[in-house]
Amino acid sequence: MEKPSDDLLAALKCETLGEASLRVAACLTVNPKRRRKVEVMRQLETQTKNRILDYFNQNNIETPNLTGVVLKGAIFGVLFPLSPWEGIIKNTIKETEHYLELFNRLEFNAPEDDKELFKYIVAHEEAIKRFAELESQSCDSDTLKPMTDLLT
Repeated sequence: MEKPSDDLLAALKCETLGEASLRVAACLTVNPKRRRKVEVMRQLETQTKNRILDYFNQNNIETPNLTGVVLKGAIFGVLFPLSPWEGIIKNTIKETEHYLELFNRLEFNAPEDDKELFKYIVAHEEAIKRFAELESQSCDSDTLKPMTDLLT
């Protein structure tokens, strides 16, 4: 079995952490509108994580033990509803900028046959960033649309 590149491993860990934290956060978020937003983001993180795991399996890449990442995500998820929404949104924008660098690098370095997956990974992060930007502007439009457009 092949070892994943550092970037590919970081991408898997990022999505696993996001999924775990948002799963717990969705359960603990009382405001129904916010819970819906958290749940849609979780769905997108889950879909993306599963596509990365499929890629690992299809390419005979060793999947690491992610228990620690899931536990860390669960702890973040518990803290999520205790934080002000504006702070969560601001942090989401900052985090997506960081991960877009990683995901763009993965797409750039991907073999031609794999470009479609990595374009999707970039698009999913751009959708989360766009959602957060719309939320930060207190936009009246459907802030979930960038993410729901990618859900299958």
